[in-house]
Amino acid sequence: MKAPRVLIIGLDSMPPYLAFDLLAERMPTLTRLRGEGAAGPLWSTDPPITVPAWVTMVTGRDPGELGIYGFRNRERGSYKMRLVGSHLLEEPRIWELASAAGLASVVVGVPLTYPPRGGPKDAVVSGFLTPDSASPWVSPQNLRAPLEGALGPYIVDVEGYRGGDRPRLLRGAEAMTAQHFGIFRELVAKTQPDFAMLVDLSPDRLHHGLLDAIDPAHPLHRPGDPLVDSCGAYYQKLDHEIARTLELAGPGTLVLIVSDHGVQPLRGAIAINEWLIAEGFLTLRQEPQTPMPLSRADVDWSKTRAWGEGGHHGRVCLNLEGREPQGIVPKAHAAALKDQLRRGIEQMKGPGGREMNNRVIAPEDRYKAVRGLPPDLIVYFDDLALRCLAKVGGGRIFEPANDTGHDAANHHREGMVFAGRAL
Repeated sequence: MKAPRVLIIGLDSMPPYLAFDLLAERMPTLTRLRGEGAAGPLWSTDPPITVPAWVTMVTGRDPGELGIYGFRNRERGSYKMRLVGSHLLEEPRIWELASAAGLASVVVGVPLTYPPRGGPKDAVVSGFLTPDSASPWVSPQNLRAPLEGALGPYIVDVEGYRGGDRPRLLRGAEAMTAQHFGIFRELVAKTQPDFAMLVDLSPDRLHHGLLDAIDPAHPLHRPGDPLVDSCGAYYQKLDHEIARTLELAGPGTLVLIVSDHGVQPLRGAIAINEWLIAEGFLTLRQEPQTPMPLSRADVDWSKTRAWGEGGHHGRVCLNLEGREPQGIVPKAHAAALKDQLRRGIEQMKGPGGREMNNRVIAPEDRYKAVRGLPPDLIVYFDDLALRCLAKVGGGRIFEPANDTGHDAANHHREGMVFAGRAL
């Protein structure tokens, strides 16, 4: 069987402190490989988020050049956000360049590949933004029936990974890892491609739900938790899947094992819009009876100069005259307002006056180009140890946890990479 020239295994959100240190004994294949090639930390994109990070990796373009700033982008002419899709991509991905050169590729689970499309010699299985398993998730479509027959209905994502049912999350992560690696091996063996790339999202889902069971340094870690050993067993299974997949490589195959970003214990959250209200940048006509997303609140845009969107990081947007539907900030005042917001966020103190390491990034200062409609400021609260919430109501700026479901982790800018030749 012809071996791929390049074989990439992506482990979403795998940090070097887990892969190379804490889990080294649980992942003997990865540990052995480190002694045979080059391995170390891999600095992620700004922001260190799954979609822009992986797309940057496969295009060589930063999020500003791509015009993709997260799972959701701002919608021009409104105050809404819209889920991103592959239709936004104007830059070719590596397998598309390979196809143009007459080469064949297998691509499985890479984010922002729905709807799946490839060249005449390619097999592409779409990533986690696929609507559901009934959607067209593989190209060409004639591969669907044999793959489902061998491996079952396609698992798009780990269902309910923020639902708090930890054993169910673990089972779901194991099932998705086994199936996606199985699909990948099946397609590589069948099509014998020149380029092959898999991204397994399961580690990310496991970290968000169970990092407290995985990492003994997590503030919520309980040594007697039975899931401690179960999570360790997951990584052994993951390492076994990696070992089986590397059997497809040949002596000349370049092997890359990479992650898009890392993780760290989640230590709380900041309600960015509550802070903007307290500081006089955002005005509501009426305080909500219960906390709700800003998109559902009664915002007085005639008195609002800035508002925020939440997620792993914060996004602050100006209510700019001529850009937003009810913009009031003159363009001539935008730079001064951004500086004022930056200083306020960087000088923010945590509960009890605790110092925080807040970082604020202006897209025009970070990216080679700025396409689309980025946030005016990108915010990492306490260097991403704190999540950002977009809700309003209740008046609390600091919250103990995520408001969209159970979450044990937030992202970290340090991912991991191994590069070497298959033996």
